Parts: sequence; C-alpha cells; structure tokens
Amino acid sequence: MIDSLHRFQGRIDQLIAFFNDAETINALADHKVFEEEDWVTGNANIHPHLVRLRSNKIDRRIQTYASGIILLYGLFEQYVEEMLVAYLEEMNATIDNFDDMPIKIRENHTTLSAQLLINRDFDKYRDRCSETDIVQRLLSCVHGGSFRLNTLAYTDHKSNFRIEPLNRFFELAGISGMSALLKTTTAFQEYSISRFPGRKFDNLPDTVVFEDLDDLAWRRNVVAHGWPDETLSIEMMKERAEFIRVLGDCIYEALRQSLLPHIIKHQCYALPKPHVVFNNSIVCIHLEAGILLEGSQVIASQSAGYLEGKILSIEIDHMQQMKVVAPPSVEVAFLVDFRAKDNYQYFVRKTRNSSEIDS
Repeated sequence: MIDSLHRFQGRIDQLIAFFNDAETINALADHKVFEEEDWVTGNANIHPHLVRLRSNKIDRRIQTYASGIILLYGLFEQYVEEMLVAYLEEMNATIDNFDDMPIKIRENHTTLSAQLLINRDFDKYRDRCSETDIVQRLLSCVHGGSFRLNTLAYTDHKSNFRIEPLNRFFELAGISGMSALLKTTTAFQEYSISRFPGRKFDNLPDTVVFEDLDDLAWRRNVVAHGWPDETLSIEMMKERAEFIRVLGDCIYEALRQSLLPHIIKHQCYALPKPHVVFNNSIVCIHLEAGILLEGSQVIASQSAGYLEGKILSIEIDHMQQMKVVAPPSVEVAFLVDFRAKDNYQYFVRKTRNSSEIDS
C-alpha cells in the first residue's frame, strides 16, 4: 500500500512541476526585455518563437488547463483503484481462511468475479488477468484452505469518482462510509484548518466538504467531451492538485486504519501493559511469554485508532538484544518509531519464528 501512495505523491509532484513550467513560460513570454530593439536584433533566430508564444496565450491557457484536468483526475482514479487492490491483497495475505474475510468482501466476490470474466478483455484489465486465473481464484475461495481473491474484480465502477460514487466503490470491499472515515484522518484534520477556517466541517454535507473532488470530476467530463468554455488559472490548478494530494494521503490513512484491526486479530499477539514509557518512544514491559525481534512490526491501539511502526532496538538491563524469548519472564525495554504512551495497548506481528514458539 505504501508503494502506491509514494507513486501517487511522486506523480502529483510531476504534475505541479508541469504547472510551474507553464507559469515560467508565461512569465518569460511577457518579459519586457524581449520588446527591446537591441534584443530583437541580436536574437533573430529566437524572436519568431517568442512572437508565437505571445500570440498564443489563449490556446496555451486552454491546453494547460485541459491537460492538467485530464491528468489530475486520471491520476486520482488510477490511485484509488491501485490502493483498493493493494488493500485487498494485504487482507488476503493476512487472513488464512476465506470465511474469515469481512462479510461484504465474501458476499460480493462471486458476482464481481463473474463480471470480471465478462470485462477481462477491456483495456483496463488487459494483460492483468486471464479467464483461467479468474476461475482458479474463484474456486480457491469455495474449497477452503489457502485462497486468492480476484482483487481486480472490486475495481469495476461505472461512474467517475465524485464523493458518493467513491463511497459506493469502497463499500463493495466492506469499507463503509469512506467520506466519514476520510474526515477523521490526521491529514484531513490538518487540511480543514485552512480550507474551513473557523467552521466545524463535521456538520457540513459531503457535497460541501468534498466540493473540489466533485468539481474535478465534472471538469474532467467537460474536457473529455468537448472544448472547455471555462478554465481555471494555473494557481487554482495547483491548489486542486494539492487537494487531491491530501485526499490521497487520507485514503491511505483510512485504509490502513481499516486494515490494522484484521492484522491484530489474525497475525499479532498482545504485549503486557507497559510499566512506563520514556520519551514517548521507549516502552518498558514485563514479558512473560512471547518473542520480540528487532525490526518487528508493532501496532498500538488507542481511543482514536491505531499507530504502527517498528521495534528499532531492544534492551535488557541496558544491554542491547537482537531477540528476546520468554519464558522465562524478563523485564524488557524496546524503542519504537512512533509517539508511544503508557496507556496504549501494544501488539507485535508474528514472524515465522514467533509462530513456532506460540505453537
């Protein structure tokens, strides 16, 4: 999932660089020095190109706008689909039995897989699945034991991603009320301070809170089906791109928060309540049973959701350890890479070695 987020962020950076380049071209074309006779005489080979840039302002504005809208919406739609597939793949890797998957995923899998069989030759799915692969995955979810979801099947949607279609899209994978989840994320809380100054956005309708997304989808349709009569300034386009960046961060955060309870349930064991936490990073516990490994994933449960990170180092009596196994019981301190507190419940993700010890 994190790889999809990083690709998305990098592409947003590229798009903003495109807008910055357009601003640079406009500024250069309008520079007064190019009107001076001495400059024109000394740069006869460049002057015709400059004249063309200056005379082509309207067309250039429309081309920048149309390209930006198509790229920005397409980037967002691609990211949403990639992120849902990554989420389902990680769910698949976390849960051993199909019957333990969330009910919505189980209920929709057969119907969506059948639709994928029909759609498999669409450009969207070409070279990403085959009839044999779809059927084999579908059968694996019926016979018990190890299984493979048809994760691509859940990416089918008929509408552009305004906020309501986005909610319905994630609902098929058992994630209800995505818009409400997005508003609870840290990224959106920070964004709302500047977007809705002095207002409680929790009470605002989704059509207001996510107006920029709905507007982007509308503008994408206008550009895709004709010549746009209305455009946005480059500065406004950059603002839209930054909003989509925030929305992408929020989607990742919301999906991780939805995924972590399943990881805890199926692949983690609980650690004892800490005696104390030093510097919001060093967790001290009395370990009676289990295994701690440097580098293991650790998850903290709190009232506002979950935090996750790694065990960076482990110490017993101020001596660094790579691994600690109990019993016998032992006092252990371990360093984590997120802000820890002593009232959190901590879980460690099992490795193959820890699973063997637990058994």
